[in-house]
Amino acid sequence: MLTTPEVQGSNQLNTLTDVDILLTVKASKLFPLRNPSQSDIANFTQLFDGKNTCPFGESKANFITDVFLNHNVKWKAVLFDHSGADKDYSVEVLAYNYKNTTNSRRIFSQDRINRSNGKVEGRVLNDPELLEKLNDYGIEFKMTHERNGSKTIDMDPKLKVKPRQ
Repeated sequence: MLTTPEVQGSNQLNTLTDVDILLTVKASKLFPLRNPSQSDIANFTQLFDGKNTCPFGESKANFITDVFLNHNVKWKAVLFDHSGADKDYSVEVLAYNYKNTTNSRRIFSQDRINRSNGKVEGRVLNDPELLEKLNDYGIEFKMTHERNGSKTIDMDPKLKVKPRQ
């Protein structure tokens, strides 16, 4: 399982315009909640995109990650405290799901990108008309407790297509 520094360092190995989005989960706090609200999810998750962090306790709905035409976006998940409070849990990103809202544009060739070969990864379309457009999406992730089964959660951040850096 990757730790936060390993994933942060992985952006340096990619081209300057590929983006890794890291979801960190306090599974021991979130998993026991019967029907967690987006506020609950915000309290026990953090997003990091290589440049910006949406910390624990902050709404993920307003977190915007810049992505780039014809470049990859990859989602990964890690536990906050894998050797402590979260040691009986695992977490993985299952899918990206496009949300067709008023101001949202489809930026990948499919509306859902499922986990394949241990990762969820998509390539932004090479369409200049997408520049500066927002993409509302859901990131679907699964927490598993070694004795109590699993739970799937959905959160709703955003992507914004930018010109190449």
